[in-house]
Amino acid sequence: MKKLRTIPCLFLVVILALRIAVPALASGENTPEEFNISKIEEILEKTGNETEEPDETEGGKTFYVDGINGDDSNDGLSPESAWKTVARAQIRYYKPGDKLLYHRGQVFNGYMVWSSSGTYNEPITISAYGEGNAPRLTHNENMPVISLYGLSNFIIDSLEITAPNGIGILVHAQEKTSSYITIQNCVLHDIYNKELSANSHSSECAIVLENDLKDGLLKYVTVKNCEIYNCDFGAHVYGISREWSKNFETPEKSYNSFITFDGLNMHDVRYDGLVLQSCRKTTVKNSRFINCAGRCSWACAPVWIHHSDEVTVEHCEIAGSKNQTDGMAIDFDGRTTNSTYQYIYSHDNNRFIRNCCYDSLTSNRNNTVQYCYSENDGGTSSLAYLLMNEAEFSPWFANSMENLTFKNNTIVNSGAFDFGGLRGSTVENNVFVIKNGGASFLSFFYAIGALFSGVDIKNNSFSGMVTPVGAKGNVPYSDSLIEGDPYSLISPQSQPANSAGSIGCFG
Repeated sequence: MKKLRTIPCLFLVVILALRIAVPALASGENTPEEFNISKIEEILEKTGNETEEPDETEGGKTFYVDGINGDDSNDGLSPESAWKTVARAQIRYYKPGDKLLYHRGQVFNGYMVWSSSGTYNEPITISAYGEGNAPRLTHNENMPVISLYGLSNFIIDSLEITAPNGIGILVHAQEKTSSYITIQNCVLHDIYNKELSANSHSSECAIVLENDLKDGLLKYVTVKNCEIYNCDFGAHVYGISREWSKNFETPEKSYNSFITFDGLNMHDVRYDGLVLQSCRKTTVKNSRFINCAGRCSWACAPVWIHHSDEVTVEHCEIAGSKNQTDGMAIDFDGRTTNSTYQYIYSHDNNRFIRNCCYDSLTSNRNNTVQYCYSENDGGTSSLAYLLMNEAEFSPWFANSMENLTFKNNTIVNSGAFDFGGLRGSTVENNVFVIKNGGASFLSFFYAIGALFSGVDIKNNSFSGMVTPVGAKGNVPYSDSLIEGDPYSLISPQSQPANSAGSIGCFG
């Protein structure tokens, strides 16, 4: 069972604002120093005093940083007159349309706290120039390499980012909406990649997108064509939750919105991969999550949705999650509504689907799982609870999935699963194949739910398991029902089968 820590990274902003004044944490230190939030404005004001005064010229300038041939006494306006250090680039006051470019093939030590925004038509851009590999930005302190605090209209492009004791990129909405921020073509790796004894460092991510839990919101943030690996945590979106924040009003007013992850290649992430908390109208697509959420003492998953509305995860491969508590590809966590997983190729995970409703108030409603292919998920000793609430024997009337649609999915070589915890739901046109030697069962509470809560199970094919109570229109199993290339589901061109009565992913 996951209960997400919702405290934002404000204390990290304080740390990063100090920049030179705060010494780096010793290598291997697991506990970042906490700062009082009341000191933030004071420290940010001090930081602002170190920044150059804005000049009267127009924006749209390009500045260059060359760690080998540059000189901080230069004007930075050409490759021949480039600056040398991140510290020099930091104190420039950037205007809409300005670009800051780091020389490819070089390593730059330091971190940047940006203090000005671009405009919709003239964003500020931080990127690369020259030939060779992407420039590497890194440091050893417990703070983000790049921090956008209360800013909008930014592009972060073509950088390699690593931070063994900190965070990769922090985008924080403070007191207002931060919008139109794009992170693209970046590689983030070896970011706080340490063995932890408890889930208390989930802010140490490759990418953190969050708000201040009050008036700040994120809108139109895009992470595109990025690779994340060898990190404790991948990318997390945080914000106001229905359950834990007194500032929650409605999803429309209180959730971050229009967040997009497209073409994300996340692999070898020790704990949680992608967490989508307090989001609406958010999309994850065309992405791979491989060997994320490994073995640890708390619940972790490769991709999970929590306190969110209208989230779609589609055309993704999710594989190799071995977390024994969760480790599933499909995860609607507490208070997830109107959300969808579709066209997912899930394989070799501890489970295919398990849904967390951890008290009588956190039912998940109106969600959909469709056109997914699960292969070799679960095992004979680790039950894969299909369509299951968090606790194996929770009453159907308390923790539940309400109005779930589970259709046109193919489940091959599954371990064991249970249909418990459904209310007012539909399970149709699916193929279920239990692994030889796997244990399958139907809980008592499923039977109660089927009788009294309108669970409609129809037109499915079952192999190696007991046919569920109340199932109708069952289709005899044959190998032809599971034939097809599951990788075709990852293609954005995949479309639902159109023939009436078709079952499974491939019609």
